[in-house]
Amino acid sequence: MNKTIFHIDVNSAFLSWSAVEELNKAKREGRTAVDLRTVPSIVGGDVKKRRGIVTAASIPAKKLGIRTAQPVTDAFRLCPELIIVKSDFGLYRARSAELMELLCGYSQILQKMSIDECYLDVTDPVSKMAETHRDTDVRMAAIKLAHEIKGQVHDQLGFTVNIGISSNKVLAKMASDFEKPDKVHTLYPDEIQEKMWPLPVGHLYMAGKASARKLESLGILTIGDLAQSDPVMLESHLKSHGRTLWEYARGRAGDVVRTDRWKAKSESVERTLPRDCIDLADAFQELSKLCRELSGRLYNHSFRACEIAVLIKYADFTSASHQRQLITATREAAEMEAEARTLFEELWDGRPVRLLGVRAGKLVTEGEPVQMSLADFAKERAAYSKKQKADNAMKQIRGRFGQDVIYRGDET
Repeated sequence: MNKTIFHIDVNSAFLSWSAVEELNKAKREGRTAVDLRTVPSIVGGDVKKRRGIVTAASIPAKKLGIRTAQPVTDAFRLCPELIIVKSDFGLYRARSAELMELLCGYSQILQKMSIDECYLDVTDPVSKMAETHRDTDVRMAAIKLAHEIKGQVHDQLGFTVNIGISSNKVLAKMASDFEKPDKVHTLYPDEIQEKMWPLPVGHLYMAGKASARKLESLGILTIGDLAQSDPVMLESHLKSHGRTLWEYARGRAGDVVRTDRWKAKSESVERTLPRDCIDLADAFQELSKLCRELSGRLYNHSFRACEIAVLIKYADFTSASHQRQLITATREAAEMEAEARTLFEELWDGRPVRLLGVRAGKLVTEGEPVQMSLADFAKERAAYSKKQKADNAMKQIRGRFGQDVIYRGDET
């Protein structure tokens, strides 16, 4: 039996979540507030200095040519009245958790891909819905369920999502990227010639800019052109990635939604600076932002890092990196920042820096045993010694005055 898989993607996630938070805050305070999603607005950068890059943009902002990863200064040149709000990754993690909890109410087979997107295997609920309503086939039931989920997300959480429907993950992902926002789209294997093949080859999932340029140089302009190309020829130019893209263009992909996230070897955050960095204090400020974002990712996926690395790309595009094994695994931003600062000072040769990156390596999951540092061991030993003294004192009091005269807090 073919599976039914949803790809669910939050529309302009950070902007939407910031907008909902502002509206809710205004309601609590008894005032009115503009919905950031309805006006030119962005998330990211330094709100006061208007520096940094655009993390997310509203649809009205995008219509003015404002894009993510664009310098904030360029965005304000395009729209001087642009509203800018500060990123809040604690808020974003909370909203993401609420979304995933809601979706798990429809199916426990959920694979979270990032903070704002996931795959949901709804084969069973869709099949049951089709069986219950005899005038509804599986595909109609899938569309009905998708609209129900989309409505529940909007009504309960206040933001919108796009949902792509198919029998495998790649086609579901492609479908969710069709017209936005707040839409439901299908892309089954028998629909790819009509819906997917006419699209530019760069729109194919996993066809990055470099791959798209290479394919276009070979005369492959659309996804349909790619699907009808010789896979051997594609491998000769793009190696195994050429074969993968050819498979995707023909609608062939996996349909297994993994409920346990694959164990990543590392998580990293990199940022091209709005202007070349020549000051140590400015570099430390950027490293602090990167470590906070990296900490959010590790918390989101229940990882801790046993290694921290810093990457520098200089203005002349040469790169350097330095890494260090940690005594104790961590995901705390402050601890990673302290290591990153030390690594940067050891690595930096004083040249202007164009890009900074921090990588958390040798990741371990929440339940894995990790080595305890001497400091942690000392804390544990001190806590045990204090508890032992308290227990001995309590035994002496009970021995003199009776068992019911004193209790520990966890005994009441």
